[in-house]
Amino acid sequence: MKTNLIMDKKPKVSILYASLTGNTEEMAFLLFKEFEKLGARVDVDELEMVSVEEFVQHDICIIATYSYDSGDDILPEETMPFYEALGKQDLTGKIFGVLGSGQQFYDNFCGAVDEFEDRFQKAGAIRGSCSLKFEWDVSTPEDEENLTDFAKNNMAAYSKQNNDRA
Repeated sequence: MKTNLIMDKKPKVSILYASLTGNTEEMAFLLFKEFEKLGARVDVDELEMVSVEEFVQHDICIIATYSYDSGDDILPEETMPFYEALGKQDLTGKIFGVLGSGQQFYDNFCGAVDEFEDRFQKAGAIRGSCSLKFEWDVSTPEDEENLTDFAKNNMAAYSKQNNDRA
């Protein structure tokens, strides 16, 4: 019986991704491994396959997206319905994180990351970690370390929030 109680205390993490070339999908699955190492229960899905209502049932909500980074088309088209629905939620106290890929030669490098972060904050969510922006993919030891720290920081924010409630 104690095992069930311990398992129930593991935070539930949802990582949703939008990926055009597969780079952001790969980031999502690398992050999945990091959260699992830290003892979380983790779901990873394409952003289009999960409703906002399902997403926000998790303790930690992560979005991984690519960016068009040109003109008004910063957000990928397939993320727009989810993005709009997210803005209608009260996410007060929800832990979130955002990461993504893009190309630095655009004026608005990884602009979709900024847009989702802003949407979460306006809905009352708590940023668990600074957002991550990658040039194309996770390709260096520093990138991998940043991804590990991102997972750790989100877990720490979740723990702090739960300790504050106790």
